[in-house]
Order: sequence, then structure tokens, then C-alpha cells
Amino acid sequence: MEPKDLFKGQSANLECPGCQNKFSVAAESLFTPDAVVYCPNCNAGIHLNNSDTIDTMQRTLDDISKLLNKSTRINLKL
Repeated sequence: MEPKDLFKGQSANLECPGCQNKFSVAAESLFTPDAVVYCPNCNAGIHLNNSDTIDTMQRTLDDISKLLNKSTRINLKL
């Protein structure tokens, strides 16, 4: 599973650093490495420095997946 899969169908609110316009984008787009989103008001490109965050989330998801896939053996003594 990729981080962007967790946010499919969700939206995220952003504020343009240029004109302070508040707008929404697809949340999954925030998890595209080094994504650029554009303000619908002033068309300024907003570069998301998110590669480190995406890498960290991916490692965490991989660790969780490994834990969930481990079979656990339970011994019961009656």
C-alpha cells in the first residue's frame, strides 16, 4: 500500500502563500513526490517539499504490513 492510497477520495485544504486564497486539492495529490499544485485564484505554483514525508510514511506502512502478515502461534494448555 502506498501513502496516497490511504487518502483516496479525500481532500486537503491549502492556503496560497502568495495571495492567501484558501482552496482544496485531492489529498492523494499531496503524496506525489515533489508535487506542484496551482492556486485557482492567482495560478501560483506551490511546490510541496514532501519526498521525506512520503518516504517515512511508506516505511511505516511497510512495517505495519509486515507485522500484520506475521503469523502468530498461540499455545493453549488445558
